[in-house]
Amino acid sequence: MSSLALFQEGSVWDLTQILDRDDPGLRASAAFTLGKFGKKAHRALPALKRVLEQSRGQVRDTVERAIATIEGVSAEPTPERCERDFQYLIEQLGESARRRTAAEREHDREKRVWLNL
Repeated sequence: MSSLALFQEGSVWDLTQILDRDDPGLRASAAFTLGKFGKKAHRALPALKRVLEQSRGQVRDTVERAIATIEGVSAEPTPERCERDFQYLIEQLGESARRRTAAEREHDREKRVWLNL
């Protein structure tokens, strides 16, 4: 095995270990980098699939793309994935989005009154 191949295998192993960390940013970065290895990162697939089940939002999207790249399939957005991501964002916005929306409506109402509309 060449030095480059050994380096790549070691890097895949190290990145796979990072997938077990609690930090979502680290998980996403590790998944992104594993995806860049392409098929050479095939040994990381079980860990990536485990993280996929546990993740949401950007981490999940990054992991999905990494898996698709490693498996050699398309990672193009699907309607189901877009809907799931949209629902996730709505959940994340939660109460703060509802308050902001109410504040924006009040602002618009005040603006219309001020403009005599």
